[in-house]
Amino acid sequence: MGDEELAKDLGPLAALTIGVGTMIGAGIFVLPGEAILKAGSLASVAFVLGGVIAMFTALSASELGTAMPKSGGAYYYVNHALGPLFGSVAGWANWLGLAFASAFYMVGFGRYIARIFGISGTIGLGPVSISMVKIAALVGAALFILVNYVGAKETGRLQNIIVVVLVAILAVFTLLGTLRAEPGNLPDPSSVVVTLETTGLIFVSYLGFVQITSVAEEIKEPGKNLPRAVIGSVVIVTVIYALVLVIMSAAVPQGFIADVITSGQENPIAVVEVGQYLQGALMGGALLFGGLLATASSANASILASSRINFAMGRDRIVTPALNEIHPRFGTPYRAIGITGALILLFIVVGDLTLLSGPPRACTSSSTAC
Repeated sequence: MGDEELAKDLGPLAALTIGVGTMIGAGIFVLPGEAILKAGSLASVAFVLGGVIAMFTALSASELGTAMPKSGGAYYYVNHALGPLFGSVAGWANWLGLAFASAFYMVGFGRYIARIFGISGTIGLGPVSISMVKIAALVGAALFILVNYVGAKETGRLQNIIVVVLVAILAVFTLLGTLRAEPGNLPDPSSVVVTLETTGLIFVSYLGFVQITSVAEEIKEPGKNLPRAVIGSVVIVTVIYALVLVIMSAAVPQGFIADVITSGQENPIAVVEVGQYLQGALMGGALLFGGLLATASSANASILASSRINFAMGRDRIVTPALNEIHPRFGTPYRAIGITGALILLFIVVGDLTLLSGPPRACTSSSTAC
């Protein structure tokens, strides 16, 4: 199939869930505890403000994506506006960054698998030993790479299922929390300056919508569906963030979140602890499963987006055009996916686990591994 365009296999829901699924991880499973600790009852305001700021970028991204619905997203725009030198910088940075992010998410996926199923320890492979967390991460990554290899339609369907189930879990959590919420539980509000600082901290949780533009070429009717997906994903996650932050603040006694964050547990997850407080092990377990889904959705979308960047670089001959080969049966850029997948697996194997998953209280990346 050579240099033909990729098949338009992503419907409007798949385009939307690529953005929502990537963003929701950090906004729910990493940053809320820190945000409440810093901004108090104004933490939800910080998230809403972050959403408003992100909307300006989303409007620009949707305009560019609609005008140039090609694979590569930001790389494509930079390369065609400023030339191959700047395009090379943007392309390599975005491709490697997303590949590393995928490994980051999959290590978080492995941590959730280990916590849910009580798996620990290492397995010796000759002179080398590998942790069970990394094994789970490698298996999960291989599965998502295979799904991406088989087709964008299958990737989109998987993303739809993951995100719909994740949002349903958060909806139940919000409903249960609403029944227990009391205004007197809200922590004291912080100052305006601290609230703005908190907005800067949590803004990273809004960056996932840009990945939609990387797969613009495969979105059906991109002139209509792409801007709806980009703008809609920002609106949806902003509403979810605000609701969950209010519930987390009002449904538990004052000081509960601070105790969770400073408890010394390994990787305490504030939303899971709140869920367990509200409804016992059942809700806590459901939110742990939600965290697993969040890492899965982030990894799935990142693999999809990153492989389209080096595919687009091959099309523009910034890297070898051999990457621009499309599978005759599956209609996917299989070589670009294969190289990206190999790089992700390599990052998981050789990367330092602490480096990839980050310290419990210093997470600033869009990942649920913290």
